[in-house]
Amino acid sequence: MSGEFASGKNAHGFCDRCGFRVKLALMQKLTINEKLTNIKVCPSCYEPDHPQYRIGKVKVRDPQAIRDPRPDTTYDSSR
Repeated sequence: MSGEFASGKNAHGFCDRCGFRVKLALMQKLTINEKLTNIKVCPSCYEPDHPQYRIGKVKVRDPQAIRDPRPDTTYDSSR
């Protein structure tokens, strides 16, 4: 045995999500939460990993407070 694989250019596989028969070369592995799974899906079922899964991994700096705020004195509120 040589340990090599056939080219598979004419091979077909079944989508793990919808079950349709698709060329094996068109199928992609699904990534969930930045982890590669062993689920192979067809192009119509494929969806890229959602960015919301990376919320705790990306540094976000969104300051909302203002340092040394001053009241607006241009508007006279006594009228």
